[in-house]
Amino acid sequence: MSNYLLKWNEYKEKRPFKAYFIMFTLLFFITIFLFYASFIFNEKSFIWKGSTKDGLVQHYNALMYFGRYLRSILYNLFVNHQFDIPLYDFSIGYGSDILTSLHYYVMGDPLNLLSVFVSSKYTEYLYAFLVVLRLYLSGLSFSYYCFQLKKDSKSTLVGALTYIFCGYVIFASVRHPYFINPMIYLPLLLLGTERILHNRSPKLFIIVLTISAISNFYFLYMLCLVVFIYAVIRFLFIYHFKVKLGIKYFFKFVTNGVIALCMSAFILLPVIYFFFQTARSEYKIAFDSFYSLSYYLSCFLNFNSYNFAEYWTIFGYNSLSLLCVFILFIRKGNYSLKIGFIISTLFICLPYAGYVFNGFSYVSNRWEFAYSFVIALITCSMFQRLFTMEKKECILTGLFVFIYIFIAGLFSETRNFNFIISAIILIMTYIILLIRNRLWFNQKIGLSLNRISLICIIALLISNVSVNAYYKYSPQHLNYIKEFVDAKKGFSNLTKTRAQVIKKLNDSTFYRYDETNFGKYYLTNTSLQQRQKSISFFYSLGSGYITDYFMEMQNINALSSIYTGVNYRAYLDALASVKYFAAEKNQEQYRPYGFDKKVYDSEKFSVFQSDLYLPLGYTYNQQISQKDFNNASAIEKQQMLMQGVYIDDDIQSFQLNNAQVSLANQQVPYQIVHSDGIRKTTQGFDVIKKNAKLTIRFNPVVESELYLLFHDLSFLPYKNEKEKYVNQAKISISSHNIKDTIILKNKYHTYYNGTENFLMNLGYSRENRNEITIEFKTIGSYICKDMSVETLPMKQFDYQVKELKENCLENVEMGVNTVSGTIHTEENKFLCFSIPYSDGWKAYVNGKEVELYRANIMYMGLPLEKGKHTIQLVYSTPYLKQGVIISGIGIISFLGIIYYERKKKIIRIC
Repeated sequence: MSNYLLKWNEYKEKRPFKAYFIMFTLLFFITIFLFYASFIFNEKSFIWKGSTKDGLVQHYNALMYFGRYLRSILYNLFVNHQFDIPLYDFSIGYGSDILTSLHYYVMGDPLNLLSVFVSSKYTEYLYAFLVVLRLYLSGLSFSYYCFQLKKDSKSTLVGALTYIFCGYVIFASVRHPYFINPMIYLPLLLLGTERILHNRSPKLFIIVLTISAISNFYFLYMLCLVVFIYAVIRFLFIYHFKVKLGIKYFFKFVTNGVIALCMSAFILLPVIYFFFQTARSEYKIAFDSFYSLSYYLSCFLNFNSYNFAEYWTIFGYNSLSLLCVFILFIRKGNYSLKIGFIISTLFICLPYAGYVFNGFSYVSNRWEFAYSFVIALITCSMFQRLFTMEKKECILTGLFVFIYIFIAGLFSETRNFNFIISAIILIMTYIILLIRNRLWFNQKIGLSLNRISLICIIALLISNVSVNAYYKYSPQHLNYIKEFVDAKKGFSNLTKTRAQVIKKLNDSTFYRYDETNFGKYYLTNTSLQQRQKSISFFYSLGSGYITDYFMEMQNINALSSIYTGVNYRAYLDALASVKYFAAEKNQEQYRPYGFDKKVYDSEKFSVFQSDLYLPLGYTYNQQISQKDFNNASAIEKQQMLMQGVYIDDDIQSFQLNNAQVSLANQQVPYQIVHSDGIRKTTQGFDVIKKNAKLTIRFNPVVESELYLLFHDLSFLPYKNEKEKYVNQAKISISSHNIKDTIILKNKYHTYYNGTENFLMNLGYSRENRNEITIEFKTIGSYICKDMSVETLPMKQFDYQVKELKENCLENVEMGVNTVSGTIHTEENKFLCFSIPYSDGWKAYVNGKEVELYRANIMYMGLPLEKGKHTIQLVYSTPYLKQGVIISGIGIISFLGIIYYERKKKIIRIC
């Protein structure tokens, strides 16, 4: 054994970096096994399917799609000898740009290029591998930073383990895997910052910033803020307050940053443009000046144990790091580290900092990966000093350990298994350090004891982070793994769906499908894998025009860039070219008017077909004036759009007659027949108990859609016993066998958008209905100006659909980024496409480019003179070509820097 140790020591002296690499890799894989052991032994994948199912329907789904997408491009290139890159896909919601919709998840991350080698069936394994790979690269990135700053290998090792096995990683790595990417980039960006500050090459800074910008613009913003703060602190400590020099370095960073952003423009520019076109609420989310007391206790008393303190704040570091932070502040020096810790901790403590770091949208500390870097750097910098403590420092450290555990034990936020084990590890770490420092203050320390104490410290560190992860994941404790897909089930979860059933119909015409937005088998975005066209969408960036449409129509199933159908409203389904409706068993009563023909039936699903839908291209001979449209209610607006086209812009030299609109909706008087747990107030009502009920009755309604409307409805925020705001209320509404829910958010909710008018469709029925029950799930005060019941008879709906279909686009062909067809009109008409409006579409009529107009708020169309026409639509991602040109300029500039540096180096040598 001693011979092996001697050989290892010799190897470390000859090849210290390779030796470090071997040791880090060994400890990494030991730790990663213990860290994720709960997933392994409980046979769970890393695919999150919790409350919003982001992991399944977004991250994993997009990765599967991306692999197939890349393979199709290569197949066309090498087999078909065609260089066609699809830029638009109708299976993304109503149809969307591929790059800008999926960039946030897969399109920009270089690691996801590996998906080209893995078939969809085995993508689950790649998904897990990429989680581990990202953490491994993060550790190597941190290690490289430390070595470049002349840190020793032992300190670098414990710093790297601290960095990649923290609370942020426990929570984020398996919930949103790409949230780990900034942990790879941050150390390299900061190292590049150091090189610029020391007048060395900016190449590393430019390259890593370029990759960061390509990878994800959301984290790019955070990384830039962190780099700016880091650069300011480091400049002040290197050069003090030299203003002129500071301006010089400021322009250096700006210049290099601009070059990096230019190099990334081929992806960054289209994505940023789309971001500013997407749906963003004009309403500001409210927050207090400080967090609750529980938040601060959960953070700082659980420094070395796991506890989610809200707002994406999770410490969960380790006991060694806690001692290193303490030693940092009882010793002199390391002022830049102290200031960095104080500033970053201050940011953790102030909601406004979370608001700024999250792009001024709402409070979130997703930037905590940077705080983890600070803690890891402190651990790395102070590690060796733990072994050289004076007697006084040993006593103070012991006192700190005792006080910390004692105070933490007084509060409920720490009374759990994780804290107890972490406290024991903290005590054991302190005892080992005590022995290592003085061996009870009177004996010299031998080399073997040095090695043993180091092994014990690292073992305790690994144990600490593994216990933290175990506490979060294991079924015996917080049971986080219950929210994850079973191992080897990811592929079937996304393929054996309602979308698969629709695909089996083998319908070659253009259509979309609607579905019930609840049930055991309901998932959003599943149309992506089956290449079907749905009307549901759940991605971070979506068309603002679609959101505007849903706001006008008061669609309760839409929230910003998330929408899950149109509340089963026949008019909105028809306008969206919905031909099929899928429902699970016992959900058939939710099918909208017209979906009477059952075309598929199984134990799980039924599919219904309607002939009352509009094709891809249909024509109007009348238009709706802005004044009439703006003065109409949401129920009236949907009827208007079946009788005339609504166009925001005036069309020169083309005019349609104003439609003489026929409206069928009627308001129905009602009376309250039952009220339990509800107290009326001057502005609305108070709900004084959970599940309070209100029942209203009216004259029987038959063969109509039944609507319940709330006017100026809001829920007043208040703090619960934990000093946390109750920021939403659930209202369940039912009529006979139809039931739906309104989620009423107030200004303290992350996704508050100012909506106060709610329109609930309780479906179409051929049977008499005369009662609605409203159940308030949440106690609190509600403001409500008015509540009304309306019916919408569907007698004229059939005729309106058939009239719009008289002149429609025929011989439709859909190619890569193109749609074409023919049409013959007997009079001047407006051709409307059921395709969401986008600046990326260009239209050609008989080979001549014509202007496309935004029609019916979210769709697009063009005017046609009478006669026969060939129509072609061609799509190109907005600002993609400009981005490519700018990237070329950036690359040339970067090559110029390389050339200049080499020339300068040659001159110096000569």
